[in-house]
Amino acid sequence: MRLAAAARAWVDSPARLAALLLLVAVAARAAQFGNPVVQVDDEFYLLTGDRMLHGALPYVDIWDRKPIGLFLIYAGIRLLGGAGVLQYQIVATLFAVATALVVARIARNLSGPHGAAAAGGVYILYLGIFGGEGGQSPVFYNLFVALAAWTMIGLVRRPGFGTLAFGGGMVAMLLIGVAMQVKYTALFEGLFFGLALLWLGFKRGTGRGTLAAMALAWIGAALLPTLAAWAWYAAIGHGDAFVQANFLSILDRGSDGLGIALKRLAGMVFCLVPLALAAWLGRGMARPVSDDVRRLLDGWAIAAIAGVLLFGTYFDHYALPLIAPLCVLAAAWFGDGAAGLVLVSGRTRWRVPVRLAPDRQRQSARARLGAAGGAHGRFHPPAASRLPLCVRRGAGALSPDRQLPAHALALSEPPDPYPRIARDRRRAHGRSRADHGEAARIRRRQHAARS
Repeated sequence: MRLAAAARAWVDSPARLAALLLLVAVAARAAQFGNPVVQVDDEFYLLTGDRMLHGALPYVDIWDRKPIGLFLIYAGIRLLGGAGVLQYQIVATLFAVATALVVARIARNLSGPHGAAAAGGVYILYLGIFGGEGGQSPVFYNLFVALAAWTMIGLVRRPGFGTLAFGGGMVAMLLIGVAMQVKYTALFEGLFFGLALLWLGFKRGTGRGTLAAMALAWIGAALLPTLAAWAWYAAIGHGDAFVQANFLSILDRGSDGLGIALKRLAGMVFCLVPLALAAWLGRGMARPVSDDVRRLLDGWAIAAIAGVLLFGTYFDHYALPLIAPLCVLAAAWFGDGAAGLVLVSGRTRWRVPVRLAPDRQRQSARARLGAAGGAHGRFHPPAASRLPLCVRRGAGALSPDRQLPAHALALSEPPDPYPRIARDRRRAHGRSRADHGEAARIRRRQHAARS
């Protein structure tokens, strides 16, 4: 996939980027619009939402262990009219687009606009690999988790840790609480964000007593939606049914066996490898960013991975929460002009480019550098125009090309070319003066010989 430089006006503007991501989402998901059997889970959620509008009560009249927030979303979708199938798919698409836009905004901390836009686009496309082309719960709650992560980044980047930080923490934890009422696996990201808030406050000199009071408030904000749902069920006399379905039933869930679980996990890992590799390589290409922001984004991905691994059943849609943080980390690689692979077989090399956006600044610099040094036959293209990674025959794994320079092996661009432009111009000017001096000396000797 290549994003032309002409698209910069689209990826720089949030409104235009949202329109672009909407086009990507419609193109990727339209084939399933109107299909009533995209996922069996979607059918059940839609049925439950419809029955709620007719007086049925989840956990009492219809049993499932999903939080009430997910069924409320589907009940709201049924209010849009129609059969509900196309309606829930359109709403899920809008949630995916909104999440992709937030992913792109977060990714701007690590990448330029092209890489960030690509991260949003890849998020939408990757949903379909893990059964997210319909209305699985992570398609909805990923938006709230991504918004919480965006809020956390704003707190990390802001100096100090006062009232605004406390308020931002409340917003982030409340968003996590809403996400937990769509699916409880958001708990893992919420725990990480809560610990990150505590560490940030401690690191910036907040007193222990003040920090403890803040922590209690943040915990309360994260638990508020769940406590409100529990209190409502208790008030109508069904508190026990709520507790059994939401908290205790997971302990009684059976297993399909270790062999089946490992097979599912292997399939999940296989599909995640390209995105995970891009995320890993993007770490060496990212824009300069504070250590706190880097740790926050890395920790978000690790927390999401832990949430998947701890459940143990490994259905494909369980990987959906991983896509957003991995796309953010991969954004720098998506937007790097020199990223790619070289396939090597004997003396033959094939380039597999993955360039997503031409870098006009570096292209212009290279042209100017060529103009400065080309007249003297000394210009060589910057080493970063070669490829930073290759696959060697027989090794069976990725390995760096021995012919490439150190900065290419680090999968990053070389230092900014403009200082080299000035240096080469000075050298060219010096050589020109030396040539003029030598010519003058020759003329003087010739004149002396004639006289």
